[in-house]
Amino acid sequence: MNDINYVRHDLGPVPKTEAYKIIYEAEFGKVKAQQQKNGAYIQNSHYATSEPDYSISSPEATDIIKEVTEMVQPFSVTKLPDLTHNEIWTNTKS
Repeated sequence: MNDINYVRHDLGPVPKTEAYKIIYEAEFGKVKAQQQKNGAYIQNSHYATSEPDYSISSPEATDIIKEVTEMVQPFSVTKLPDLTHNEIWTNTKS
C-alpha cells in the first residue's frame, strides 16, 4: 500500500502499528471472512465483497498490485513463504 511503512515479522512483512487504522478504514466492509473445513482443519478464508478502488494509487502502483496478486494467488498460506522469504528477506535486519 502507498505511504505505509512495513516491518519485518516472522511470518512476513506487516504494516507498522499506525498503519492498521488506515488499512481497517480502507477495507471495512470490503472483505468477508468465512470459515471452511479443509480436511481435518478449519480454514479462515477472506473474500473481497467488491472490486478494488485503484483510483487511490498511481498507475505504476496499480500495475505492481495486479502483478503481485497474480503471482501469489496460486499459493497457499503455507507455501507463500517459500516465495517471499528469500535471501533478501533473510538478510534484512529486524
